Amino acid sequence: MDDDVPVGGWSIAPDLREHMRLDGIRSALADGRLDESILEAEEFLDSQPNHPEVLFMLGEALLGMGDAELALPTFRACVRLGEMEPSVDLLYRLGLASFETCDLADAVVHLREVVRRAPDHADAHFTLGMLYELRGHDADAARATVSFEAARVLDPELYPAPMELEPSVLITALKEAVGQLPSALAQVLSDVPITLVERPDLHELRTSSPPLPPTVVALLDGDPGQDPDRVDPPTGLRVFTATLSRYPTFDDAVRALVDALSVEIADWLGLA
Repeated sequence: MDDDVPVGGWSIAPDLREHMRLDGIRSALADGRLDESILEAEEFLDSQPNHPEVLFMLGEALLGMGDAELALPTFRACVRLGEMEPSVDLLYRLGLASFETCDLADAVVHLREVVRRAPDHADAHFTLGMLYELRGHDADAARATVSFEAARVLDPELYPAPMELEPSVLITALKEAVGQLPSALAQVLSDVPITLVERPDLHELRTSSPPLPPTVVALLDGDPGQDPDRVDPPTGLRVFTATLSRYPTFDDAVRALVDALSVEIADWLGLA
């Protein structure tokens, strides 16, 4: 018998195992495999619940999946665990998650600190602009203009000047979006009245469960009823023009409408 062969099979050292698991979460997140990164991060945190990097990656994946409500306490846990001042990346994600859950007071604090420490952070400037527009205080119109202009100068491709979306152009974008939906989903919108609204009502967003993000581009109105075999049609569709006008191109606005309508109709039909 060869004495060099270990008895009982091979084993992986704990440090190497942890390194491999961390690499797996990082790779899944970088590749956009968000469901996988969330699952692997949660499994890792079962044994090491206070691992700051994994908590940060979990929050980032949750935010990418549109679940800002769960991402926010995850990022806050990162702050509590940190022994030093939070990084700009963490502050931005705290600000973005707060904004997406309509906690505008916390969002403005975090985002202002981001642009103070990193004046070239285009994403933070743009999100501040959206926040100021939504908040609507007396001085916020001027603040929004400054923030949007800073984002445009720093990244003109991603944050150009807002499109001039006339009602006819918006209706064209909506028709194109509906045409890209599966027929079963598009059918729900048959004969549904459309209303163009500048932006959603903040109280409505906050009181929804879970809270709706201020970046929502369309909402269905009405009640589908309680009978899964006979779903009542929506009484209306609201399309929010201020949000749509901030997309870089007409095609981007159409894609945003496709995504929003898909989610709204799936929820209406009880498929979400």
